[in-house]
Amino acid sequence: MHKKIDWQTCTNLPTRCYRNLNNGLMSLQQKIGKSWLVVGHTDYLIIESLSFYVSEASRQRVIERQRKSVHAWALGILKPFHNKIDLSKYQEVYYCPFKQQHFTFKGSDRKLDRAEILVVVKNKVFCPGETNDRQLKLFC
Repeated sequence: MHKKIDWQTCTNLPTRCYRNLNNGLMSLQQKIGKSWLVVGHTDYLIIESLSFYVSEASRQRVIERQRKSVHAWALGILKPFHNKIDLSKYQEVYYCPFKQQHFTFKGSDRKLDRAEILVVVKNKVFCPGETNDRQLKLFC
């Protein structure tokens, strides 16, 4: 299922972003009351002032069952999308529950906890990095 986002209502609010395992798009959740609810799916977005999270208990269940489930996400402030971002200084971020406990820049074992911005373009996710622009793979 593909739920359209009400960008006017949802921007500038804390938002969780993760790869949807069913439709391949990025799912966005926002806190409504006491619960995090899906507000939509997209393959274009910008999140600022974000942190990366991995639930270790859920990651262990993924390893034990050898079946992926959502247990890792980025949390930050959803911003209106614009296509004027220079991705030349962005780098691929990698996470695979079977290989590591946290997000990293691909080709590095340096733990990635935070980023100033996360950009999704055509369902490829980028963060400012050390070298080349690359895509984010939330799951291997």
